[in-house]
Amino acid sequence: MALRILVIDDDGDDIYFFIKAIDMVDPKIKLVTAVDGEAGLKVARSMDKLPDFVFLDVNMPRMNGTQCLKEFKVDPKLSNIPVIIMSTSRTSDETLEMRRLGCANYFEKPPTLRELAAIISGVINGVGRNGN
Repeated sequence: MALRILVIDDDGDDIYFFIKAIDMVDPKIKLVTAVDGEAGLKVARSMDKLPDFVFLDVNMPRMNGTQCLKEFKVDPKLSNIPVIIMSTSRTSDETLEMRRLGCANYFEKPPTLRELAAIISGVINGVGRNGN
C-alpha cells in the first residue's frame, strides 16, 4: 500500500512545490493537504488510514504549527505519527522547542525542488529522522 503524507501549510506555492517533489520521489504516494493547523487536525482525524508522515509549517493563521504539533502529540489517535516541521526560518530555540514538543525532525524550507525531494526521500526512508 502506498504511503500517505499530510502536508499542513497555508502557502499555495509551497503546497504546489511539495506536490511536484512528491512526484519526483514516488508518484504512488497519496498526498493530502490542509491550509492550517485546525484543518490539518480535522483532516487527520477523519482519515480512514492515518498518514504515515505529517509535514507541518510553523507560521500559519488560526492555528500555527506549534499549537498543531501539541494537539497531534496529545491525541491518542495521532500521537504516533511522525511530524516533520518545515519552516521558512529556523532558530536554535525554535528547533529545541519543537523537538521538546515531539517533532520527528525540523527542516528549513529548501530553495530548490531537488532539495525538497531529497528531504522528503530521506524522511520516508528513515534517513536523518532524529536530527539535522
